[in-house]
Amino acid sequence: MNKYRKYVFLIILLILLINIRQYLFGQIPVLDERVALNCNGCNIPEALNIIESSLPFYFSYNPDLFTGTKPLNINIENIRLHELLDTILNDKTIRYSVIEKQIVLYRPVKDESIHTHTNGDRSYNMFIVSGKIIDNNTTRPVPFANICIVGKSLGSVSNMNGEFIIKVPSSMQNDSLGISCIGYRTFIEPLEKVRDQKIFELKTEYIPIQEVIIRKTDPIYLIKTALKKIPDNYNENPSVLTSFYRETIEHGSKFLSITESVLQTYKSGYTQNNDKDLIKVLKGRQSQNLDSRDSLLIKLKAGLNTTILLDVVKNPADFLQEEYFGYYDYQLSDIISDNNRETYVISFRQKENVDEPLYLGKIYIDVKNLAIKNLEFSLDKNGIQKTGNRFVVKKPRWLIVKPVEAKYRVSYREFGQKYYLNLIRCETAFRIRQRKQLFGSLYDSNIEMVVTDIDTSDVKRFRYRDVAKPETIFTDLINEKPEIFWENYNYIKPEEPLEKAMDKISLILKSN
Repeated sequence: MNKYRKYVFLIILLILLINIRQYLFGQIPVLDERVALNCNGCNIPEALNIIESSLPFYFSYNPDLFTGTKPLNINIENIRLHELLDTILNDKTIRYSVIEKQIVLYRPVKDESIHTHTNGDRSYNMFIVSGKIIDNNTTRPVPFANICIVGKSLGSVSNMNGEFIIKVPSSMQNDSLGISCIGYRTFIEPLEKVRDQKIFELKTEYIPIQEVIIRKTDPIYLIKTALKKIPDNYNENPSVLTSFYRETIEHGSKFLSITESVLQTYKSGYTQNNDKDLIKVLKGRQSQNLDSRDSLLIKLKAGLNTTILLDVVKNPADFLQEEYFGYYDYQLSDIISDNNRETYVISFRQKENVDEPLYLGKIYIDVKNLAIKNLEFSLDKNGIQKTGNRFVVKKPRWLIVKPVEAKYRVSYREFGQKYYLNLIRCETAFRIRQRKQLFGSLYDSNIEMVVTDIDTSDVKRFRYRDVAKPETIFTDLINEKPEIFWENYNYIKPEEPLEKAMDKISLILKSN
């Protein structure tokens, strides 16, 4: 077997570029640059494209900012860029900010007590259900629990502390809230009953051991059958998934970078290749918590693309590819309950006589329809040490960068008798040192994404202009509270250390 072929999946799914560089404060005065614009009958995005062509910068914005604007007829020479932007935008509520090589156009969100969501010609009020999910026996928090409105496409997940928040349209006030997690009995209660509830208890669901013995089946046969049934279990038609994405970088106990966004992903059917999937950013923000003592910054590129590439049912990892089955040991280790359905748990790890770095983990397959519902996998410490710098695309010669951890979690949820991508979590860690240093520093990078809505009606491919670029950088608006900034989009409630980091960054920004 080609030594590197199976590892291509890991490199592609991360595309983690660790770019160690000196952080430069301040903005290039591009807004004072003299520019020209000649366009007759063009729209605002077309005008911005013309301006881009004469600058070493590019514009980033949500195309919805310009919905309903009239065609432009402008012929101007030798005008400052900020004056030209004021002219073509003609909207005092739209602001612009320069972040590195990007000019971000955005409309700040007002603090409103009543949330109103607009979708096309439809507007509706929202209400919020939030709380903490715990194990009813141990009272410990239950992380990564799925939260949904039963029978609807709306959903979210709990964070590591079991906390969640979900924004629900008032039109669904008579529906029920559903909470499910592997190994627990599904919680279902009317929204009217739980709107003010703060603690949600899940009861452990046990499958009698006799069932495990009676139904014991060859795990490789189960995996092969599950792969053959992908066209039956997963949507073959295009869909648009709305999701919340968060990426953080930590050095010790300090958050160096926090990036958050609401995405829409155009998903082609599960019988097609991933190169047909597209991402666009509906709203995003980023902040970097650096001071004069910080000499290094790790910057992750193409993080957004991992939300496509880590869809391992559509883009199978080697442990889901038949040609690599001989390199792994598979074992049917348990039968558990997941969303009130019996689920096979298949454990796998590389064989002892295989020297190349492979994965170990678990695959969760529905007993009834053999759909792959959850996957947890990682590289063990020995394996990741053998990977060397395959994670690192670029670095200065004087730095030594070694990956020390790579853990992944991927889950799918059922909607309309088909399964859709639901959750992606990627945890990686790198030790970075200069050649003369003995130990160096540890940097942690986490990426998490949860699908908050699914649209299968009248789905169209995104326009090329709207598709997110790998180098997308988001507006520095971390100083606004999540419930305000995200309007009526659902998001993953930040855990306490991250929440404190956001508050700290907010104070720094307000003091500047």
